[in-house]
Amino acid sequence: MTENAYSGRTHRLHLAGFNWVQVRFTAANGAAPNNDISVNLDLHDAAVGGQDHWLFLGDSITMEGFHRLNIDGSAWAGGGYARLVNAARPDHFPLVLNGGVGGTTLQWAYANREPLLRHFDGQYVAIAYGTNDANFDAPLSQADVDAWYANLLGLADYVIGQGKTPVVGTIPWGNASRHLAQNAQTLNGRIEQLYLDRPAVVRGPDLYTFFSTHQQLIRDGLHPSFSHDAPAQMQDGLVGYEWLQRQWRDAMLANAYGAAAGTPATPPASTPTPPAAPIPTAPATPTPATGVPPTPPPAPTAGGNGAPLVLYDNGFRNGFSDGSFSAVAQNPCDGASYVSAPCSYAFAPDAWGALSLRHAGVGTAPYARFEFAMRPGDQPLGNYAVAFYDAQGKGLGEVGLSEALAVATLPDGWVRVSVPLGQLNPGAAPVAEINIVSTRATPLGQINVDDIRLVGP
Repeated sequence: MTENAYSGRTHRLHLAGFNWVQVRFTAANGAAPNNDISVNLDLHDAAVGGQDHWLFLGDSITMEGFHRLNIDGSAWAGGGYARLVNAARPDHFPLVLNGGVGGTTLQWAYANREPLLRHFDGQYVAIAYGTNDANFDAPLSQADVDAWYANLLGLADYVIGQGKTPVVGTIPWGNASRHLAQNAQTLNGRIEQLYLDRPAVVRGPDLYTFFSTHQQLIRDGLHPSFSHDAPAQMQDGLVGYEWLQRQWRDAMLANAYGAAAGTPATPPASTPTPPAAPIPTAPATPTPATGVPPTPPPAPTAGGNGAPLVLYDNGFRNGFSDGSFSAVAQNPCDGASYVSAPCSYAFAPDAWGALSLRHAGVGTAPYARFEFAMRPGDQPLGNYAVAFYDAQGKGLGEVGLSEALAVATLPDGWVRVSVPLGQLNPGAAPVAEINIVSTRATPLGQINVDDIRLVGP
């Protein structure tokens, strides 16, 4: 074999009469500093064909999560996906090719469908794109969503046409950009439609629900955590990528192998859940998509006698959900300090990061002020602003915080902040996004926020 440009390949060998296998490499296809050779060689019994051979196609999340070793060079707990399957089903040891390429989108995968599958003679093809398609600061347009779904249907049909089985799970939760989570859910709606439109597609794991429930396992707003030296980014001794592998294991044991896992893949939630290999390298060219979003909840209205509308109090309320983005660290229910027991939202922003509340569209006409309790630590309030947006991502109003907006001093370093809605939403348009956003281009220390609400006259 010459001029190989793939990160993984399979070759069928007839070993009758032979005692051992020798592989000789004569050249490397790379440039400094990657001009050497690193090989992981496995032998699998192919006497009954490739029905347990898997190709995982995807972006950097797939590339990192299905590598033989953790990206820091350490061994995976449990040995990685194939060994996890084997531990649950000793009669299976899947052959896994890692086809993840960082920065890629579903449009790129569809355009490269022929070379991606050209040398793969196994059965299952996991299609795990969407994060880069969804990672935008504005909602995807309907045209974007339709184009994305057309690419998904086209790629699934191509896999089926090759006599193979496509496997598709949901796009993971993330908050690296303002609308990543919202866009991912939009695209996930189209993935649900895919199961109806193409019954041959095997349902993969629901990664969005899992990671939105265990947000500490997303290290940078985009990728699962990997360091065992960062216990705040772990759950029950496992890092985010090890939970990703277990989500895939359990979904495939149930939906492909037809047997449940010996142990459940979902750990207890650490915080309350808000309501609710062959591959050519490629640049990251974001291309959006997906459709059929869930039916939005009705917009809440003012309570009787001018009662405030609670947006967050120990969890998100009244149809609001968490869309926070660009965080160094966050905890939606931090019990270390709060105004109303048992917890507050702890948030340490990266550059321009925001604690973000999302809604299908809430009317603000019955209210006069946006209020919340904040524990800024040693930071000035001027490091932050409050911004309102409509469902199309259009800014309705933004107000920089200052000491003048702190209307009350509370115990343990807390203050109550009150911002007139006449400045945040002068036209009283339906509000879909409320951000308490850093105004700094560098990471900031932790703040805590509690008792977020709209208050009447």
